[in-house]
Amino acid sequence: MWDCGSHGPGSNPGGGIFGEEMNGKNSLPSYIKKRVRSVLYKLKKERMPDYITIAMSGGKDSLAAAYFLKDFEGVFGYTLEAFFIDLGIEGFSSESKEVVKEATEKLGIKLHIIKPEKSLPQIIEENWEKIKMGQIKICATCGLIKRYIMNKFCWENYGEKGVIATGHNLDDELAFMVSNIYGQNVGYGFKGSVALGNSKEKLCSKIKPLAKVREAKLEAFKDVLLKKGFRTTTKECLLKDGNTQTKHKAFIHAIEEISKKFKTNNFATATLHYIEKAHKNKEKDVSWRKTCKICHYPTSSKDGICSYCKLMRR
Repeated sequence: MWDCGSHGPGSNPGGGIFGEEMNGKNSLPSYIKKRVRSVLYKLKKERMPDYITIAMSGGKDSLAAAYFLKDFEGVFGYTLEAFFIDLGIEGFSSESKEVVKEATEKLGIKLHIIKPEKSLPQIIEENWEKIKMGQIKICATCGLIKRYIMNKFCWENYGEKGVIATGHNLDDELAFMVSNIYGQNVGYGFKGSVALGNSKEKLCSKIKPLAKVREAKLEAFKDVLLKKGFRTTTKECLLKDGNTQTKHKAFIHAIEEISKKFKTNNFATATLHYIEKAHKNKEKDVSWRKTCKICHYPTSSKDGICSYCKLMRR
């Protein structure tokens, strides 16, 4: 399943590749860098890992997260690696993989390319009747596969010494919050920018370096990256029609339009701060967790077989 490759040297750790543009206090790179640093300090208070492995998709967010994590590699003392999950989506996966290869080579990050036992199109074909009936949603299935593989890869390669990083931004966090409100998913709680793992359950810790950066800022930063020789995927996933996150983001933007004050990030940051405080001292109930009878990773399934193993028909 795991195909690992190493790339040559890239930018100097901590030095960056933006030169003076990176050092300007009011520059966009400095704005993002400050917020990434705050997440890393939060992680350091718990325990700085030996390895941080960034999940890269070929998009602007994971590329920005990879750049800034590489920039801080020498400062915080971890080793940064990356992985790409090849879901086998015709045209889209192949282009995304090449973009990620180019970016990691330019940054000097070791890249791991991972394939699940079955491609997403194959899983869709096998479950088409359930998908038509609304029993299985394609985007939710894609997310399930990615989360399982990210955790399994990190645990098998780094154990407690590793942390998973993703490119989720502030708009993603808000959309996730709205989704949980609609779905009454109280048990999911709010993990914030740092979510600690559990060695007994083979769960790796996760961080979201861009959790306090608005998507519009990252869209603008993409132009900076393009000028420096980086590129992002030009194609959109053909299977994303059922993705509700886009609708939730539109809902959030509609709320912000009600009052122009919210455009100063008051709505976004105030909402997240409220949720963080509400969950800060609340112990999360994990009594629902079981160990999968097949792969031995955590599951909430009543029959003791995780959703990933069922999808792969193990």
